[in-house]
Amino acid sequence: MVIQRLQNLYLFLSAVLMAVFAYINVFYVNAPESSLSVSCLGIYDLNGIDLSPVSIVLAILAVVFPLLTISKFKILKLQKSLCSVCVVINLGLMAYLAVTAYVNYSEMTVSLNYTAVVLLVLAIVLDILARRGVMHDIKLLRDSDRIR
Repeated sequence: MVIQRLQNLYLFLSAVLMAVFAYINVFYVNAPESSLSVSCLGIYDLNGIDLSPVSIVLAILAVVFPLLTISKFKILKLQKSLCSVCVVINLGLMAYLAVTAYVNYSEMTVSLNYTAVVLLVLAIVLDILARRGVMHDIKLLRDSDRIR
């Protein structure tokens, strides 16, 4: 029985997209006295950088967990669970950045970088496709065992 391992490609692409996402600016804030650019690593302004530990940890987890999930290819139930964890981490990162933009900069003009949003949404879609592929493999193995 040959199992198609297309989900490994999905997970690898998700990790690459999240690594790129970590380094680009998610949104820009135009304040009357200065302008800020916010990424996963921190807030950049004229005075330097202010690091954001929560988003840094979430960004690191969003890169590491898909790679860890690839390495668990022999334990399909664990791999399915780790795919779900990858989706939750990406959604958590998205929610954290959205709450940061809303709470801290709600009275200022915030312009969103749509490239960053597309990268994050693509990573979530790839994680969901990987989970679907793992579920397909589980069903295929279960069906082949039943036939024997």
